[in-house]
Amino acid sequence: MEDYFDEKPEYHNMTKLNDFLLADNIVQSFMRRVEEQQIEVDGMQDFWDFERSEFIQSKTILELLPADVQEVKRLSTMGTASYHLPGSRRSTDWLLENGRCLDLIEIRPSTIPGAGRGAFARRIINKDEVVSTSPVLQHNREFMGMYMRRGESEDDPIEEVTKQLILNYMFGHKNSNLLLWPIAPAVNAINHKSGESANAKIRWSSLPFHKKEWLNQTGKEVLSIFQSGLIIDYVATRDIEVGEEVFIDYGPDFDAAWTNYAANWKPVSGAEDYKSSWQIASAEKKIRTRDEEPYPDNMFVLCSVPQHGWRENAAVVDTWYGAALVWINNDPDMYFQAFEYAQPCDILERWWDKEADDWLYTAQVHATEDDAFFMTEIQFVYLVDSQYTIDDFLENTFRHEIGLLDGMYPDTWMDIKD
Repeated sequence: MEDYFDEKPEYHNMTKLNDFLLADNIVQSFMRRVEEQQIEVDGMQDFWDFERSEFIQSKTILELLPADVQEVKRLSTMGTASYHLPGSRRSTDWLLENGRCLDLIEIRPSTIPGAGRGAFARRIINKDEVVSTSPVLQHNREFMGMYMRRGESEDDPIEEVTKQLILNYMFGHKNSNLLLWPIAPAVNAINHKSGESANAKIRWSSLPFHKKEWLNQTGKEVLSIFQSGLIIDYVATRDIEVGEEVFIDYGPDFDAAWTNYAANWKPVSGAEDYKSSWQIASAEKKIRTRDEEPYPDNMFVLCSVPQHGWRENAAVVDTWYGAALVWINNDPDMYFQAFEYAQPCDILERWWDKEADDWLYTAQVHATEDDAFFMTEIQFVYLVDSQYTIDDFLENTFRHEIGLLDGMYPDTWMDIKD
């Protein structure tokens, strides 16, 4: 994550984790020398002034280290970060009163056929216990449309063809433009079951940070606030066992919309031949070479390469198709996130490597339009869908917000007439 900021000039002066760690090391080293050299209290300030002026060149580090040696002694007992952020550490009692555990659920394949992901209990969750808590970000329903020009001419009208996919993950009310998007881990994977079949429900949070005064404002006023403030709790309506999927009731409007959608749904042209990259990759367990049957047009192959700067130090090996690069630096930090540094590629050959217990590949990697190179012994290769080709983006895909319990949306937010 530090590399993200290092690559952007506007963040060069930002204090980073390594700055705090370096400042801690300087202070601890200074305190050890004071003890080893038995420097008297009266001489510590001069010793510290000399240390700061002669050995610390970084302006960022100097700003982290206090000039007063008495403050340095205090800092040495708590660490630089805690010294500058005095309220960042809390007692267990404070956390129990003001915090929430967000690791009670995890994402797995849902038990509902075709639903995709679901949220499952990682331990027993008792009735009336908080399953999870989430801040919600406010969004305007009027901006949820997706638009397309029906013809090829610039004079052809642009019209709304569907709603954005994110609408399916937002809470809302049919009579309000105010939509609420929960952002806590795993909560967006909680699926729908009606009535008594659900084992959890939504309520406004009891946490002190929940800005309940926003419930007295109009929806337009809440939408004008560019920060989060509203918080919801997911609460168990009965005991939930370990490994059991968590469900909430999305509401009668959602049920009615889905029933109507399912009754009138028709497949789009070509649907009978469609396959996603996930379907093919799951079935074949390996990536095809370019000499094998080509993949459908709606998908392509990505090869993961290390972060920037590795090619200068890579080993060059001779292969039957020419010189190829081999990544020889086994520092995992060079990858950061394998998928983030993936580039489009053509697979030239594939072999099973016993040591890696995986398929390895040789590929021509297309870093940019003008920069392609050969790379071998690649382990992380992905088959991915082309942009906007998966069925989530079809015009006739279901879109509807999740409903909240009656009474949760105040009258002041109701700005749409039936």
